[in-house]
Amino acid sequence: MDKGCVRLVICDDDELYIQQIRQIVETYFQDHEKAYECMSYGSGEDLLRDCISGTLGRVDLLLLDIEMGDIDGITIKNRLGKQGNVKNILFVTNHAEVMQEAFGINVVGFLNKPVKQAELGKWLQKVSDGLEKETQIHYKNGRREEVIYAEDVQYIQGNGEYTILYTEDVEKGQLVTQSMKVWEQGLAHTSIVRIHKSYFVNLLHVKEIRVTEVILDELKTPLPLGRKYKNRVREQYQKFLLDMMERRCM
Repeated sequence: MDKGCVRLVICDDDELYIQQIRQIVETYFQDHEKAYECMSYGSGEDLLRDCISGTLGRVDLLLLDIEMGDIDGITIKNRLGKQGNVKNILFVTNHAEVMQEAFGINVVGFLNKPVKQAELGKWLQKVSDGLEKETQIHYKNGRREEVIYAEDVQYIQGNGEYTILYTEDVEKGQLVTQSMKVWEQGLAHTSIVRIHKSYFVNLLHVKEIRVTEVILDELKTPLPLGRKYKNRVREQYQKFLLDMMERRCM
């Protein structure tokens, strides 16, 4: 999948609103000469099915109606919180009173209906600019130098002189001929932090930090939190969450 292509999904049970938002999206990306894909769903259940099955793939921005007939947008947001493929959710609503309940880790903002071109344009710019600034990680695997985007990393596990890199499939990793020490040098300015002598995790995918373990969104088994790392990890996680909050309020 082309990382430079912004992938958007509109989910609303009112076709008129879908067409209005789609027109704004098309105008924005044509005017700015940027690549994009825009898909739409008239049913929240259909959207969930395709997200959970992996059919939909990566979604850079989901424009999600809160009030829909089959399933409400807040329920969809909560269900999608367990899926790593939806990066940003922008709620579109006539119901300002539910905004507090709609808040979540990947919710970036809210738009009132009918959507105004200038307001949606600001969010489209933020998402497309953020995509261009995504952090690339270069690593060596044998004689090959490979590249991965930081956000695609779930966690890294030490395995002697080697490491195992876990991305979207958290149960199946890639054996990498690179030590934990070398990884640490290359991860200094990313959201991937060391939690144990044998583990790095991506804070983007952390669900909870407990006393002696870290829970990831997609991983059933907790990862150990080393005693010497726990204070620093908690500080890093708090700073990460604050940064996320600040970006939403920009």
